[in-house]
Amino acid sequence: MIPNSEPAKIPIVNLSLRDRVVIQTVIALRCQTKPEQVRQVLMQVRELLLRHPRIDGETVRVRLIGFDNNTLKVELSRT
Repeated sequence: MIPNSEPAKIPIVNLSLRDRVVIQTVIALRCQTKPEQVRQVLMQVRELLLRHPRIDGETVRVRLIGFDNNTLKVELSRT
């Protein structure tokens, strides 16, 4: 249980008023994805993010961060 007074103390941020957006997500590629395909995906996603008007191109990162039995993990972030 959370007392009603607690949420009332939390500042509200209207994200639609920001001129930039924050990105922090991981996407998964099939393990069968060939290395040249992974490079192509990384480049194309990065280019897509760089073209977006609300994303600061100086801080965009698209990188392979790991893998497990079924997937290759690709991180999209703005630092």
